[in-house]
Amino acid sequence: MRRLAVIIGAMVVGLALASSPATSIHRDGFEGGQVRFRRGQATVKSREEAHAITQQHAHTAPASEYIKIAAEDASRELNPYLHYVYATPHAPINDETAASIWVRASRPGVQLLARVVLPKERDPANVGSPLTVLVPGEKSTLAGGRWQRLELRQFSKLAAEERQRLRTRLNKDVDISEAYVDQLVLNLHAGPGPMEVWIDDLEISPVPAPTPDALPSVRSEARSKAAPGPPPPGVRPIGPAPVEFQRDQLRVNNRSVLFRGIRHTDTPLKALRDAGINTLFFPDAMPPAVAAEATKLGFWLVPNVPIEGDGAAREIARMAGDDAVLAWYLGDWRTTDQRDAVIRTATAVRAADPQRPIACDVREDFWNYSRSIDLVGSHRWPLFTSLDMSKYRDWLAQRRNLCRPNSFTWSWVQTHLPEWYLDVVRPARTPAGFSQPVGPHPEQIRVLTYLSIASGAKGVAYYSDRALSDAQQGRDRLLQIALLNQELSLLEPLLVTAVDTPTWIDTSVPQVKAAVFRSERGVLVLPIWLGEGTQYVPEQGAITKLVVTVPQVPVGTQAWDVTPGEVRSLMVERVVGGTQVTLPEFDHTAAIVFTADTSPTGLVVRWQDLVRRMGPNAAQWNYDLADVTLRKVETIQKEMTKLGVALPDSELLLKASRDSIQRAKAAWEASDYRTAYREAQRAQRPLRVLARDQWKSLLKGMDPPTASPFGVSYFSLPQHVALIRQIAGSSPRDNLLPDGDFENGKDSPAGWQIVLNTLDDVELIAKPIDEAAVGKRALQLQVKPKAPPAGQQPPPPPQALERTFLGAESAPVRLTPGSLVRISFQVKVPTPITASADGLVVYDSAAGEALGVRIAGPLPQWKRYTLYRQVPTDGEIRVVAALTGIGTAMIDDVRIEPLVSGK
Repeated sequence: MRRLAVIIGAMVVGLALASSPATSIHRDGFEGGQVRFRRGQATVKSREEAHAITQQHAHTAPASEYIKIAAEDASRELNPYLHYVYATPHAPINDETAASIWVRASRPGVQLLARVVLPKERDPANVGSPLTVLVPGEKSTLAGGRWQRLELRQFSKLAAEERQRLRTRLNKDVDISEAYVDQLVLNLHAGPGPMEVWIDDLEISPVPAPTPDALPSVRSEARSKAAPGPPPPGVRPIGPAPVEFQRDQLRVNNRSVLFRGIRHTDTPLKALRDAGINTLFFPDAMPPAVAAEATKLGFWLVPNVPIEGDGAAREIARMAGDDAVLAWYLGDWRTTDQRDAVIRTATAVRAADPQRPIACDVREDFWNYSRSIDLVGSHRWPLFTSLDMSKYRDWLAQRRNLCRPNSFTWSWVQTHLPEWYLDVVRPARTPAGFSQPVGPHPEQIRVLTYLSIASGAKGVAYYSDRALSDAQQGRDRLLQIALLNQELSLLEPLLVTAVDTPTWIDTSVPQVKAAVFRSERGVLVLPIWLGEGTQYVPEQGAITKLVVTVPQVPVGTQAWDVTPGEVRSLMVERVVGGTQVTLPEFDHTAAIVFTADTSPTGLVVRWQDLVRRMGPNAAQWNYDLADVTLRKVETIQKEMTKLGVALPDSELLLKASRDSIQRAKAAWEASDYRTAYREAQRAQRPLRVLARDQWKSLLKGMDPPTASPFGVSYFSLPQHVALIRQIAGSSPRDNLLPDGDFENGKDSPAGWQIVLNTLDDVELIAKPIDEAAVGKRALQLQVKPKAPPAGQQPPPPPQALERTFLGAESAPVRLTPGSLVRISFQVKVPTPITASADGLVVYDSAAGEALGVRIAGPLPQWKRYTLYRQVPTDGEIRVVAALTGIGTAMIDDVRIEPLVSGK
């Protein structure tokens, strides 16, 4: 390290200056010991069983506010509510006013509201006080304990609408000038019975900024990343740094680099370094001891900088030195409402450190974020969900296209079991970790990583969980990450210098698509397996003689198959449409490079030198990966045998894997690392065949696989067997959702709540129509671009929507917790749904949208889908149909039928 100390005082001043405009955003992360919400008015009798600040769950660590209530039946109430109130700084009502809060509830139905004070009007019931009104915001739609952000926007419009209602009620004009918000209110009533809610990350803006006692009256304006400008007076920049950002290139010591990061949890740092990780992201404050150890091991550090001014200054002040810092990280999943705070914090950091880039993970508003953030990240967890790999590829491309041209984009890669999976599937755990094998499969991490790179990402970061340090459950994933990092280090010179966005081409196998990169040093082709169901259980994905025809390959280049085990030349042939190359052996992913750079300092010689050095480790890691995978599959297959559902050829496939592992071991002991690498790779293929065939045999008749919560992974098949046997021994009772046929109601469906949420320039329409699967009517959901003003030509339709949700939520059906229920519906999608990777999503409140049915269309005829669920602890089941892209979808004949033991 060049220096162990940065000019902390200067940066602290810069942050303070940039975070103190005339107005600011009020935020509350619910830390400390005191609860913020208090009980308000209610028309529902209830008992508060718990109310505290807790670290059990948090949207942003370390804490959240927890409330548990038990509500009585309020079916006779016309407008049942149970309010909890949060006092806010006065937020004047204007077009910019916005409020939001994150909630995690045991069932859907929590609603955000705001109390608006009209200071120019007197309350008729209490003339000594100003008149107040409640304006409604979003209502939560997720169950199963998943976090959801509730928003309240367009206050000016809401206030105007309330003014009209007050005119009618009070029989006089109402003055709403100088109106302001003084309370945010949560309506926790979602039906009778117990209800648990966690609350975190409250925001409301704009509010008057606090008046500091001793700050210079200097305001730092947000600056372009290309021209940061001078820091505010009194702020001295940090001296020359080894890291700099130029256009779309991240450079360290004057060399463009591809960062290979990981979210720091508790995996030993040396193990991560040995696995080829070069960058550590810290989700919270960086512990000084960890930072010191990481720097000693040669990691680049990406500290998390809170977007609150004081918190940002505090975190930067804790940094031990500047040379190891690769970038400053301004948080995950940033939204439109957080943009101003993010930009202010970025401006303050740049005032003291103009060279290092600012990174951020963005949920929406990519165009504006990419103007001010250097490294624009995104993430999504597709594994175990109904989003297949081809649609995930589309989603990644859409996020890149939403940014400004030539933006530096990167992506988190899923390597973990998401929280919803742990809540719904609940794999058995012991204090030492999971008691049975769990996923993801290593091949899934491989495909996700390659798809991120193929989308144009110039950096990847693995979103690890604590199980990654588990010697039994996480070792296969860590080994796969190590092998991937070897491959990425080989390809780095081409990836960081690629020009333009990668293009996609077909191959000789429909399930394999290839991304093509072009740079001055050659053409890189990445074939990737995108077969159906890869997000659940990967297929073998191995092909003998994969043929790829690559257009516009420069004359005089030679084709190479580049792997950590060996670099070998490939035969090519000029054909109509380009250059045809045949890959003798393909396995889920590959890297083919066309280059003429064969000089002593060129690409080919560099690869050969690197492979000689990394070959022994690559062979060892691939052998270990095959061995760990074999033991995990053997464990599951023993369960399948006990249950009497094991496949007849399972032992033959296991033996084939063991034999290849033995050959790999013998080759490694003979120092034949090339053969050891290949044999270890081959040893994993029979295991994939066995896992996939076992999965398909047990999912037969279920459409989609998410029909069973346990059908989304090979490792939960024992639980799935128990479920299908319970289904087979049960019979359905009458449909308990009487309004699932949409025959009632005129302009809107009776018994259904319509949810409209968008940041896009589109029109949302939900209405019953006279076309049905059964009866006479069905519900039609439609999203279309807004019509242009009269006389203007319509703009091209958007290629991607950032946040559009046109939903219809059924009334709840109450059932015995833990009982089995069958949910079914019929769907029709006349034409393809565009501008969204999700299309139409139909899901239930017990398992959530991850396990819903996704339909992009076309589906010209009505089709029935069926889901099987266990009733959650709150005893309620709802169905939600949501259109997320441009197009039209219809739903009808929605049923919720209890399954009762016996025929």
